[in-house]
Amino acid sequence: MFTSMKVVTFFALISSIFFAIGMIVILQFTIRQPTQWDKLPAYTDFTGTTMMIGILICGVLPTTMLTCGSIMTGLGFFGYTGFGDKIAPSITSNVPKDGLYSSVNVSLMIQTVLVHSFALFVIIEVFYPGFQRRVHERYPKTPNILLDKGYRLFWVLLTYFLAIGIPNLEIMIPLVGVTSGTLCALVYPPLFEILTFWHEWQRSMGYCQRISKVLWNCFCVCIGICAICAGVYSNVLAIIEAFHPGKTQLSA
Repeated sequence: MFTSMKVVTFFALISSIFFAIGMIVILQFTIRQPTQWDKLPAYTDFTGTTMMIGILICGVLPTTMLTCGSIMTGLGFFGYTGFGDKIAPSITSNVPKDGLYSSVNVSLMIQTVLVHSFALFVIIEVFYPGFQRRVHERYPKTPNILLDKGYRLFWVLLTYFLAIGIPNLEIMIPLVGVTSGTLCALVYPPLFEILTFWHEWQRSMGYCQRISKVLWNCFCVCIGICAICAGVYSNVLAIIEAFHPGKTQLSA
């Protein structure tokens, strides 16, 4: 609902504090659990690996995502070694609901409410001008403040309802990451680089150097396409298994 980046950044900062509180409480609880090394497999299967890649590749800000990725990896590691096969899709489900631990869900809920506007801020700023122009062409008397707040409120509530209403959301997250995330990370950038700098390469590079650049970009695109195919395959198996247990044993 806020259009000022300074205000949104302030709420994002406050949300980080609540996020840190929740993570610290969960982490200390998982570390204090007896380890289950003798019950855990040394490695996972193909589908588990590709789904993990689908979750990780959602990040686009290297420094921030490296920090968050390290925290989440450590939390997942200690959680898995502490709870083994009993670990829930959300590790907060393994944490007690009384005493100090009751603050975990409260902190994470506040963090989600505060930071969600920051996550949508850039997207709304990109698409809102076109939406505003179209609406004013058909309804020129529409107040700008009503249009602006209504547009932002609609997308915020829509994403909240999707998160609440989609069953097995933990399976859908890697599916989004391995498709749109891989496209944005490995497929689109090489293609855009070739289309943008081809004429400049023709002027400033030799034939062999230019071909090597094109081949490298094509290699990245192929890796991205292979990752998408493998990720979609693994996620489809996971979705089928979630709704129809036992039907993917032969496929996997």
